[in-house]
Amino acid sequence: MLSRRVLPVILAGVLLLAAASTRADDWRDELLLRGFADNLVHGKSLQDRPALLQFWQSWCRSCGQLMSDLDEVAVRFPSVRYLVVSIDADPAEAQRRLEAHPLFAEHPDRFFHDSTQQLATHFHVTTVPTVLVVGAGGRVRLRHSGHFNSSELKRLVSLLAELDLPSARSTP
Repeated sequence: MLSRRVLPVILAGVLLLAAASTRADDWRDELLLRGFADNLVHGKSLQDRPALLQFWQSWCRSCGQLMSDLDEVAVRFPSVRYLVVSIDADPAEAQRRLEAHPLFAEHPDRFFHDSTQQLATHFHVTTVPTVLVVGAGGRVRLRHSGHFNSSELKRLVSLLAELDLPSARSTP
């Protein structure tokens, strides 16, 4: 039989775990990413369909090349949302860097700044470039830091093909 002192401690622990698991999903309720093209993305929109997220910083020269490489992959999967997220401390510096990138002129609605570091913190992003594939529902299906070799790129393409919703594909 549990003593009267132990039972309240166990009950408190169970309640704390329940509260923590509830808070783990609340990040989407509070997240609001501001785009460099004055567009907004609410965290809830990252739940309804798969997303390819690239985290970058303006000092990372190779991040720009990766943006172009991932764009070539992303256009093949229309239901997968491709977001390029700056984690620069200075959004103006990131903006200057983006304005020189051809992909920004082509798709300005893909580029965002995580000004509160909420998204980067939630996904434990500590280095750039970091690429995540997040499935519908918010579960991380792939995490990759650094550059892709050919087998890693094939794995990424295979996963995106698996997540791509048939209803979003164009029909011939």
